Amino acid sequence: MKSRFALPLAVILSVLPFRCFSQGDGKPVVGAIYWPGWTDDTKWANNLKPPEWNNRLPFYAEVSSGTLSVRSDNQATMDQEIKYASAAGLDYIAFDYSPNETKAAFALYFSSQYRDRINFCVLLLGSGKKGAWPDVVRNLVRLFQEPTYQKVIDGRPLVYRYYVERMAEEFGSEAAARIALDYLRSETVKAGLKPPYLVAQVWNAQDGAMYADSLGFDALSAYSMSVDVSTFQRKEYPYSRLAKINRDFWNSCRGTGKEVVPIVNAGWDVRPRWWDTDLMKLYNGGEQPWF
Repeated sequence: MKSRFALPLAVILSVLPFRCFSQGDGKPVVGAIYWPGWTDDTKWANNLKPPEWNNRLPFYAEVSSGTLSVRSDNQATMDQEIKYASAAGLDYIAFDYSPNETKAAFALYFSSQYRDRINFCVLLLGSGKKGAWPDVVRNLVRLFQEPTYQKVIDGRPLVYRYYVERMAEEFGSEAAARIALDYLRSETVKAGLKPPYLVAQVWNAQDGAMYADSLGFDALSAYSMSVDVSTFQRKEYPYSRLAKINRDFWNSCRGTGKEVVPIVNAGWDVRPRWWDTDLMKLYNGGEQPWF
């Protein structure tokens, strides 16, 4: 399917060592990261304007007389994406959640007549403005109480956190960041729910284990895991190499003794972004493979 789920990555939620998130029938719970950045005149959409990349456009995009129109922020698109995701066998959507930004994707999900077809959870991108954490926690606990919020391990709300390395700066210290996560747990329990299952999205196992210990995360995972030392070149590799990179990351995290939410990249190809030198600085200077 052509949707934003195709480039972001699918996540198979099974916990290693050897405790699985399942639906009671032994099947793993599977979700996908939902990134709502595909709208007109954004750098992300403009990357796909050249004709050679039009095959990468999502289903709701149109190219007419060389003009690209792509609007993800409407009800019809959200409804169709929920139907596609559900039909593909996904159990939940992990919504990027930034406390400092509007949450249009959430609003469209909640107003969809199809929302009961798929669960959702939060992927925290930050902790909000200074002093805003109590309000953020209040909003999160409210979301946890939604009937379609994804629960794991006997009812614990699933929460991912990206930019884990920024948390000490956001809260003032690692100790303060740990207290903030403990506050989220205590407020969730106070609301009559089980404590959230907090997953740190990291870039390597060793740093991840350190953050899990110092900040108090329950498990390790990643937003993406697309390169290793054997593929650090601008060239094409078979998908089997990308799958191996994913598996190696799981096993490396498991080797730390921490629980792991395995990440599965559906694909990886940043060639449409090569022209944007500032953007490519985020990709190790642009030396990126594709698979």
